Amino acid sequence: MSDRRPSPRPALADGSTAGYAEAADALAVQYEQVTFDEVHRDVLHLLPAASARVLDVGAGTGRDATAPAARGYRCVFAQRSFRSS
Repeated sequence: MSDRRPSPRPALADGSTAGYAEAADALAVQYEQVTFDEVHRDVLHLLPAASARVLDVGAGTGRDATAPAARGYRCVFAQRSFRSS
């Protein structure tokens, strides 16, 4: 039996992004309930020494940029904004 918690799954029935805007707040809360260390535990040993630059593409809530920054990494993050037509 694994000690890992299951990854949060979007509450979107058809697996598409339809309805994402309506569910975004709940999804962000769900996403933040899983820590950076839990999500990346299998690759944390691959990180270079602190003070290295880290790029978080598609930063979302910023969880994966703020955790390394708190450990001394220099973090850059990029978010993409979408406009409805």
